[in-house]
Amino acid sequence: GVSVSWRADEMSFMEDFEWRVYYQYKRDERRWNDGTGREGYARTDTYSTDAQASTDLGAGHILTYGVHAHIDYGESADDEQFTYTDPKPERADAPDTEWLNLAAFALDEWSISDHFTLNLSLRYDWFQFESKETSTYQPAGGDRDADFFTDSIGALTGGIGATWKIDPNW
Repeated sequence: GVSVSWRADEMSFMEDFEWRVYYQYKRDERRWNDGTGREGYARTDTYSTDAQASTDLGAGHILTYGVHAHIDYGESADDEQFTYTDPKPERADAPDTEWLNLAAFALDEWSISDHFTLNLSLRYDWFQFESKETSTYQPAGGDRDADFFTDSIGALTGGIGATWKIDPNW
């Protein structure tokens, strides 16, 4: 994989800003020793990016906020189902897939005193899964069209935490 990040400090309305980009290519090749001479592969391309900033709101509050995006494109991406390249013709046991995750988050770090900090966070994620029709997909049985669909769901999560420092200089 390849990862690149960029960071800036002391921007006009932010204390700091960081942006990260990530890419990974994964190809899993297999050959079966069962006398059939089968060979196959599964492939996944992963793209991900994050942007995060922090702002001092005053009165002991530091707000960290940002966005996240992640997508996986998979060809026969199931661990046990592959695109067979030999014997010919090429065929796939699983449809190609696309997994998408978009998110936004915020964290308030509130220093109530030199000894005590309260953390409050909130995050919203939206997930989408889509299977895609390909000419090589041949299901083992059943209705081929039933395997092509799109589904999505959102999730709101949050947290509350506290830190007590025995020695504020530590």
